[in-house]
Amino acid sequence: KALEAVGDANWSVGSDAIGWTNNIFLNLSLAASGGSGAWNNTAPSDTQMVFSIGSDRDNDTAYIAYCFAKTPGLIATGGYTGNNSSDGPVIVVDDGAAGFRPAWVMIKRTDSGGEWNISDNVRDPDNPVRLILQANSAAGTWDATTRDVDWLANGFKLRSNHVDFNTTNGEYIYLAFAENPFGGDGVAQAKGRP
Repeated sequence: KALEAVGDANWSVGSDAIGWTNNIFLNLSLAASGGSGAWNNTAPSDTQMVFSIGSDRDNDTAYIAYCFAKTPGLIATGGYTGNNSSDGPVIVVDDGAAGFRPAWVMIKRTDSGGEWNISDNVRDPDNPVRLILQANSAAGTWDATTRDVDWLANGFKLRSNHVDFNTTNGEYIYLAFAENPFGGDGVAQAKGRP
């Protein structure tokens, strides 16, 4: 994102799940769109922690970037396809290992417009999780009873067929952070919630 008032005001998001020929904006509810302008059609380097930018960026403008990599027991990124069922799919979060119980999850539909829905275990400690913030909105927390999700020991299960979470053949991306990263001395790795 540009740090100055001039230039592109949108927050570009790239993901392996949508491919690096596509771009989606964190501050808008639009679908992902193609073009080499955002990421130069180049996936980030696995070994050097380098990402490419394309012609959409102004060489004379300062930018800030937040980059998240799959980290076992800590960070998960990925995608899934919806099935339009109120008994939706189980998503084992892809952290490069066996998954984890989330503390924070953001989900966005990418093949059509939709909101960037964020839930966490502080505002909503019990299943079903339904208290939502939206990254692309200035509105506060709201109770999204039509977007129920259960958090599991290794990911989450969709309990709704809302278009922002689980519609027929809908394509979605997510970012998740673990509740008990790595376990630890005297702390077992996270288990499922009630």
